[in-house]
Amino acid sequence: MSWSAPSDAVLQPSDQEGLNSNGLNTVQVVYKGGYTSLKIALELAARGDTVVTGYVLDSWTLRRAPGGQGVATISCIPAVASGQTYSPALLKDTWHVHTVRNDVSIYAYCSGSVSSGASGANRGDIEMWRAEKDPGLYNDYKFIDSNGVQHTLSADGQAIAQKIKAGIESVMRGYPQLTRKRTYNSFPPGCMEGLFRVGVPPATGTRIASFISDYEWVKVQDDADENGDRSWTRTESWYGILKSTNPSSHPWDPDLYGANAWTMPKTASSS
Repeated sequence: MSWSAPSDAVLQPSDQEGLNSNGLNTVQVVYKGGYTSLKIALELAARGDTVVTGYVLDSWTLRRAPGGQGVATISCIPAVASGQTYSPALLKDTWHVHTVRNDVSIYAYCSGSVSSGASGANRGDIEMWRAEKDPGLYNDYKFIDSNGVQHTLSADGQAIAQKIKAGIESVMRGYPQLTRKRTYNSFPPGCMEGLFRVGVPPATGTRIASFISDYEWVKVQDDADENGDRSWTRTESWYGILKSTNPSSHPWDPDLYGANAWTMPKTASSS
């Protein structure tokens, strides 16, 4: 929409050009007229209304002058023409490292073995032990399977079972969280890209690049927030897991977080 000055307002020959704190070129347009009519017209104006060709309203001020007159100063920023691509200017780029708590199930200590009595903790055995109705067998870390065969938890399984008996169901672990904050003079480009997929945070600098290379990262945040000065801050975050904790150097499950992750719901084509 276009903003129209009151009929009794006169455009003053005092236009000024400048650069605001967000890096945008500005033009200040000044009108003089009745204070009341200028006030009404300005209060009806909206940010983005066209004031002069190629420029839209960003902010305004109004001061009183003698004889019931007023002087309105309208600060304008460049308009984006239809079909034109506007590239926001990057004003600030910072990186931050935090710790994120991750409560891991006590079953994470299980080895993944499937044979009852095998070395390492068998989750299936522990769950059958937990369901055992005979208190004597339960206290001795034994259970009867569906075929009526009695089993005893392995040493590792008993160690985990002792924690479960004590009421411990999870253990605290931590992920490093890497956060990037970029401030632009208008809405930032590229928001919501690559969420919950494995990717490498594009940080530069020898020390942080070395830190990043030790981990595999999943992007977990991509937000955009408007600031009080009408600039915008884009916030991206990644969680990392040490590559050394997984022999394949891919601790984030590629079926769930990789470039070709399963579709949800899972279909034959996503296998």
